[in-house]
Amino acid sequence: MNELLETAIAYPTVVFTILLGVLLVYWTLVIIGALSIETFHVDTGVDGTIDGAASASGDAAAESFGAESTGTAEIGDQGDGGDTHGGTTNLLEALGLTGVPITVSLSFLVLWSWLLTIVAIDWTRNLLVDTTLRPWAHTGIAVGSIAASIWLTGLCIRPLRRVFQKHPTTESRSLVGAVCQISTLRVDSRFGQASVELTGANLLLPVRCLEQNQLTKGSEALIIEFDETKEVFLVVPMDHVLTSEKRSTSSNLPSNQRSQANKQS
Repeated sequence: MNELLETAIAYPTVVFTILLGVLLVYWTLVIIGALSIETFHVDTGVDGTIDGAASASGDAAAESFGAESTGTAEIGDQGDGGDTHGGTTNLLEALGLTGVPITVSLSFLVLWSWLLTIVAIDWTRNLLVDTTLRPWAHTGIAVGSIAASIWLTGLCIRPLRRVFQKHPTTESRSLVGAVCQISTLRVDSRFGQASVELTGANLLLPVRCLEQNQLTKGSEALIIEFDETKEVFLVVPMDHVLTSEKRSTSSNLPSNQRSQANKQS
């Protein structure tokens, strides 16, 4: 027991011990209802935003990284901050740790890292007689434990994804056809956010554009589809829509009127 305690408070296990302690306090507060499990939820979907519309009409803050109380339900930061949010989400997706709140993934990751590090250090205790090499060996053990923990965490959260799976609401689909205003510096097939007014509240939605575009903060775009798999809205620039409508109208005109319309344009 003493050896376990010594290992837990010694380098490098002490790092995981501290993190584990913080997480234990967090989950204790969750259990007694002082915090919400969604507090640090990295969400690429839209349901959390729509569900927060009522509170957003007051002074409530959107629960997300960097979200502030601005009277707008938000998912992540705007502008450059949104890039950071997108990068965090992409990293979690690459590691296979999405589909559950980040606190759940982080809890499994820290717990597994703590356990594996303690076990590995205990197994190698008698092998590392050279005290000068011991810190380096323990650092290698910690890195290896983290790598193994990522894989084990992915296995643990896989059956939990159904519990936290979100289903698109009717309200989400009703936004198709609405005009939104871009809130980030860019929109592409992997990143983008836009605001749209709904029942008096501005909602910040995750949007994607599958074509080359010049969309930037303040641009207007048309929501053309809701991707239920990725829980994002597909948009096209409004100038593209207007250009297409103009061409369609022009093609239906008689030849003389079409020529005159082309000259005016």
